[in-house]
Amino acid sequence: MVSKMALDDIEALIEEGIEVTPEEIIRLNAFGLKVERNTDSSEYNVMPRVSILGDVVFYEPTIGSEIWFNNVSKVFDLDDHQTYFQLRTYSLSQKQDELVSPLDKEIVKQEVQKLFSEKLSKYTIVQVHNAISYVLFGNDPSDMERRAVSVVEKEKKDSHSKDENYCYEVGLLREGVLYKLGSPEEIKKMTVSEVELLIEYKLYMKFGSEKNKSTHTKNLAEYYGVLDEIRSAHA
Repeated sequence: MVSKMALDDIEALIEEGIEVTPEEIIRLNAFGLKVERNTDSSEYNVMPRVSILGDVVFYEPTIGSEIWFNNVSKVFDLDDHQTYFQLRTYSLSQKQDELVSPLDKEIVKQEVQKLFSEKLSKYTIVQVHNAISYVLFGNDPSDMERRAVSVVEKEKKDSHSKDENYCYEVGLLREGVLYKLGSPEEIKKMTVSEVELLIEYKLYMKFGSEKNKSTHTKNLAEYYGVLDEIRSAHA
């Protein structure tokens, strides 16, 4: 059985130029399965969600893309349902480094119009809602027809205000830098849950004890400990 999180990290190690040995692959996979089989782990170890609608790929929001979305609210009225929906759809359909400047209103309008007129015109609003509902909330596509129409309202209702989200994401970005998770640019490409997970691991390694930490956290600590060992062995 293959661990999804181990497979993802092995691919990342190879991209870094590290020649991972078969023994290291087997070991990392074993610890990855230990994490994934824990009943408490589902919210953390699922790989970033992606949905596809024709030629358009929708990505789970990263910290960077959410900061972009907050900044675009400075030049667009996001209280308007259609504007909110179109900008949210655009922000989820682009990789972070492909998003245009959020403060250039005309360029943003051109890119949004291009997306809807050239790539999404043959799809219904419900189909687009289904796609973004999955990457935002993990909703089961087979059970979305009756609730897709209200997905944007659900997001507004369930989330904090844009300013509160922005403050949390900026704070999480700074915390990620503090805990040496990577450069600000690298951390911006992570989802909120990924950054929270790595910070949890760092805190466990510094303050963890057998008495006050969950089995899930212990398993994560062991997994990332093995991952660190592999990187160190090839440094």
